[in-house]
Amino acid sequence: MQLRLVRSTKLSVVIGVLVAILGSFVYAARTGNMYVPYISPPHTKLLFLTAKSTPSEIVCEVLKKYNIDKQHHLDVNIEAVPPGDLERRYFDGEVPIISMGVASAAEGYAKGVPTTIIGPGLLMYYDIVVPKNSSIQKLSDLKGKILGVLPQATAAYSTMITVLKSA
Repeated sequence: MQLRLVRSTKLSVVIGVLVAILGSFVYAARTGNMYVPYISPPHTKLLFLTAKSTPSEIVCEVLKKYNIDKQHHLDVNIEAVPPGDLERRYFDGEVPIISMGVASAAEGYAKGVPTTIIGPGLLMYYDIVVPKNSSIQKLSDLKGKILGVLPQATAAYSTMITVLKSA
């Protein structure tokens, strides 16, 4: 089990970096800031929001540590914010590129926020943990129970609600 999580985490970081680069290119192409790499153009400046204390923030640290943005003629300013602020700023149309959950992106799209979903950046596992001798053994056993979940303005919350409604 531990080996699977380590392998999944490494894969998630690699996929996240690739999605961040692809997202930056999509934005640059849409705004006309795409340059031919052989001319050595100035770097396109971008603001990229990510949620604080999440795997996505680790992806951003890797992107900056190895200058992956600079290698692709981008100057990505990464701002790690609380998850609620991330989604509020997205819904307000404040930033062009963010890393967020698909459920939140779909909600923004439904509200008319200009949205291009590139793809999942991180594979996330959500676990429900109960004591071994608990009466809760399947999702349907959670009906009427109180759960501890991240704040309502997070992808973890909306994902949990979707899963629980399916039970």
